[in-house]
Amino acid sequence: MIFNLFAETMTTSEDDMLMDDANVHVDPRVYRARWLLLQLRPSFVHPQVWDIFDELACMLAGATDSFVNTTTKSLLSNVRAMCSKIQQQHPVSLSPHSSSTQLSTADTAQTPLFCVLDEAQHAATQHSSSFRSDQNGAFRPILREIVKAWEGQSFGQGVFMVVAGTGISKDVVDQAMASAIMKDSRYRWCSDTGAFDRREVQERYLRRYLPPKLLQSEAGKRLLERLWYWLHGRCVFFDSHGKRLIMFSTRYRFTSGYVSELILNGLRRPHGLLNAYVEHFTSFKVTDAPLFVASEGLDALPILSQYKLDFSKLKKSTSHLNAEQSYDF
Repeated sequence: MIFNLFAETMTTSEDDMLMDDANVHVDPRVYRARWLLLQLRPSFVHPQVWDIFDELACMLAGATDSFVNTTTKSLLSNVRAMCSKIQQQHPVSLSPHSSSTQLSTADTAQTPLFCVLDEAQHAATQHSSSFRSDQNGAFRPILREIVKAWEGQSFGQGVFMVVAGTGISKDVVDQAMASAIMKDSRYRWCSDTGAFDRREVQERYLRRYLPPKLLQSEAGKRLLERLWYWLHGRCVFFDSHGKRLIMFSTRYRFTSGYVSELILNGLRRPHGLLNAYVEHFTSFKVTDAPLFVASEGLDALPILSQYKLDFSKLKKSTSHLNAEQSYDF
């Protein structure tokens, strides 16, 4: 419902600009960025409501399955029509990294819509005894119920489901997906589709978020060197181009996690924060930039919000040791 309202506002804004000047257009990537911003800060459009998505979910808690299913399919069709209109006006800029701007879940090309469930490792393990299979009564995690509901509501609507997470057991996911879809597997498990395995790739990412004034200073140049040394590593994604379901996960959070912590700290004490960040994960005290750390002063560093690494699930077997050696740190 909220996405439909956003799409209506998007197309209305585009039509108004075309009426004023036929040569003026907003790059569709701007709309995509604004939709992402709304999801990250759901109070942005209504300061008296902290989370408009949660507020709507509470309002719909008593709605019937029939109403939700019918409304969802109708709104998806409406949203697709509006997105297709924008795509036709901007066929190249809408998908700058692909030679094709359309994906298909039917015989004809459609504007792709992506439905994303992030941090799916929690859904794969929590409430494991709250739901049962319709066939044999076996217990299923809540991930299965979520996928089953979304699959039923979006069937035939050209929706690609993205289940994103880290540390997910493949066996648990396989069971959840198979029991939810109850058909031949519609997704596949893929990896190694990208990495911060080259310094220029990591640096390009960092320059998107860190100010030039910092990066051009001696402290900033040294910071880039240290970030590459301590935080570079492989990215692991789970991706698919199956009929309806996409499986996707990332593990390059060391660099992105540090950037988040630095921004939350107001870009203060970047070197000291990096030392604390590495120690947070490894219990190892970093001492390779004492002068830069000292020059930053003694202001208190924040309590880091990143989850620590958990090796308790790794068994000391040859297969796990080989898996560990496959990562480049």
